[in-house]
Amino acid sequence: MAKVLLGKLTDDIKDHCNVLIEDINIIESGYVHYLIILKCKTRINTLN
Repeated sequence: MAKVLLGKLTDDIKDHCNVLIEDINIIESGYVHYLIILKCKTRINTLN
């Protein structure tokens, strides 16, 4: 995991974790919409 995080700013990591928490809350609430899935894929692509 250290290799993956190497070079990432602490704020970037916190922001990404907050996005993941938001997505998990939406999923757990039972509201999963196709646009949310696309949004998640876009976020993942921007982090790589």
